[in-house]
Amino acid sequence: MTRAWLMMVSVTVVLAAVLSSFHTWMSGEGLNGWVTWISLLGGALVSGGVSVRAWRGWFARFWRRADLPSQMIFLVVLTGGLYCLLNLFSVANGTIGTANPNNLGDLPFHLQLVEFFRRGAAFPPMDPTFAGPRLHYAYAMDLWEAVLVRAGLSLTAAFFITGALCLLTLWMALWRLGGVLLVCAFFFSGGVVLAFDWQQSLGPSSTLAWKNLFFAVFLTQRGMMFALPAGLYLIRKWHRYLTEDDFKISLTFAWIWGVLPFFHLHTFAILSLWMLVTFCFRRRFQWPLVAGASLALFFVLRSVSFGKVESALGWEFFWTLKTPQAWLLNFTAWILLPFWVSWVWIQQKNWRDLTAAWVITAFALSVRLAPWAWDQIKVLLWVYLLWTFWSHRTFRWKGAPALILSLILFWPGLLQWLSGMPSFTGRFDIQPVTDRLILQKLFEGRRPEEIVAASVDHQHPLLGLGQSLVMGYPGHAWSHGQPVESQTAKLSSILSARPDAQASARELGVKWIVWKDNTSLSDSPPLEEWRKLGWSEERSLGSWHLWRVSP
Repeated sequence: MTRAWLMMVSVTVVLAAVLSSFHTWMSGEGLNGWVTWISLLGGALVSGGVSVRAWRGWFARFWRRADLPSQMIFLVVLTGGLYCLLNLFSVANGTIGTANPNNLGDLPFHLQLVEFFRRGAAFPPMDPTFAGPRLHYAYAMDLWEAVLVRAGLSLTAAFFITGALCLLTLWMALWRLGGVLLVCAFFFSGGVVLAFDWQQSLGPSSTLAWKNLFFAVFLTQRGMMFALPAGLYLIRKWHRYLTEDDFKISLTFAWIWGVLPFFHLHTFAILSLWMLVTFCFRRRFQWPLVAGASLALFFVLRSVSFGKVESALGWEFFWTLKTPQAWLLNFTAWILLPFWVSWVWIQQKNWRDLTAAWVITAFALSVRLAPWAWDQIKVLLWVYLLWTFWSHRTFRWKGAPALILSLILFWPGLLQWLSGMPSFTGRFDIQPVTDRLILQKLFEGRRPEEIVAASVDHQHPLLGLGQSLVMGYPGHAWSHGQPVESQTAKLSSILSARPDAQASARELGVKWIVWKDNTSLSDSPPLEEWRKLGWSEERSLGSWHLWRVSP
């Protein structure tokens, strides 16, 4: 079912993007009803359908094959994971909130993209969180959820259903590749802090760099919900290609590898490097690899903004952990596995795996692929999972011994996982629902591409409505390699009505200004200066005001 789910999502998304581009060329609008249903139908047909009956059959086969430790871990992880997904995005007490503090900035960003697509934004899309460039972010998973919402699901239902199915396919992909050991390596990842303050030691807010991957990556990075099971599927198939002479690369493998940059570029980069190094030893050419590489090249070029490469790439040796003590506290006993496996490979003269393993490890620990050094965790997690997989393959741990070893290696991460449950973290409010409803009414009938100037952070109700902004949450813009300082200066010029305000508004294509009473801007709003520029108030609701910016 992993393959069927991956094909369903990826084919639907690619069809939606292609048909939305065609619809934009015809009418100026992107995603609509017929694009939605044709895309879903195409995804279902190509994947063979993802039905309840098929999932029940998959589960019955798994339950018969799994040993008792696997069944126990499955029930624990599934129960805890679904509980977290139910509380990942909720509307309660008049606010939108989350139980995961790592999601405070990411959730509004993804809501913004989903709503932007749902409202029929033109394709190829401009960036709705940073006026000027096209959207280079790998937005495929956000487009998938926009398709589900257009099909009639609520936003909370679309998020939960997607998360639940991705959780199931991720668990299955981990178990099939590396058994209980690899399952625990992911869900019970995280280190230990030698401190008496539990807020520093446990939970998603832990001060550790190597956090629990389920809370820090899977629940927050929507693209990783697809990229994790997809990457594990590729590893399993590529390992067979390396070890079985009669194994043939399928078109399904080529397709999933080719579309992976559309979902998550970091995952594609590190796995492709591993595949390239091992291919140099194997050198058994197969035509589907050409098709996959060609498709991948298209999506890589779509995702890469060459003007931002310099800010995104850099040298960052040993990630954020600069001392042996830091590595030991973050990875505990697991840190010994790579050296143990390497020693066995040397004894076996397995130079292919030894070379490939240390090449990708050296790459991940020296080449930074994002402006924020901690974001390298998206690359490091694959090195971590691959070393764990190689350990499983080398030593063949199964059953009770595998479970005992997992508890020895990952007990700090188990504490991190338990302390990240919503009953432990509580709920974090992000945005008031009332203000969002008012702003939705203010922008009724407006195209989502019409750019708004406003001072926005992750709690601003504009971020998540799908209306294009001069700049969304500055932290996100910086982490994506955008020139935040220059954009901030232009935004400030517009909102303060400086002499270059008109030129800045024209350069960015600003059509609207939004401000609210009793904010820092409305304490002394330059209303007269705005009027002198020819700008005027279009309408107001409650304490919110919408001004039109004349060209």
